[in-house]
Amino acid sequence: MNESTRHFASEELIRFGSAMFTAHGLPPDDATTVARDLVAADLRGLASHGVARIPIYCKRLRAGAINPTPSIRIEHTAAAVAAIDGDDGIGFIVGHRAMDEAIALARQCGIGMAGIRRSTHYGMAALYVMQALEAGMISMAFTNSSPAMPAWGGRSNFHGAAPLAVGAPGGRHGDYVLDLAMTVIA
Repeated sequence: MNESTRHFASEELIRFGSAMFTAHGLPPDDATTVARDLVAADLRGLASHGVARIPIYCKRLRAGAINPTPSIRIEHTAAAVAAIDGDDGIGFIVGHRAMDEAIALARQCGIGMAGIRRSTHYGMAALYVMQALEAGMISMAFTNSSPAMPAWGGRSNFHGAAPLAVGAPGGRHGDYVLDLAMTVIA
């Protein structure tokens, strides 16, 4: 840490982030969810997916790249499978809604799977497995991404980072959460 480092309480950052997202058109509850998730990433040590992304998401909201009030649609394609159309909404809200649906399906069928289309960056993948852990469930969450690394021997980016997270309740040993991506930097 240097002399220019500033510290903020997590609740202050959540309020600030929520105000920024509300000012850019997200409904207040959604704005708070996104801000809380960004702070959670910082608190887990994943600053690349923390509050430093607030300006990026605000720019995308201003540019119309993120639909601030999506009409998220759910189609049940099989007993334990749902297809989620995120209507280009911010990935955090679509991702949590998909995990809610997967949890509900798992309670009914013993397993639940939800696939998402038309969504945007959803932040730290661990958010969604931790959501399932709160429901006492084992889970996996993964997503595609923009090209971030070349194919073996290649010179330009071709493959996405392929982020994935896995969570399992650990009982008295504590929960297990693995969150990773295939790129060197991640």
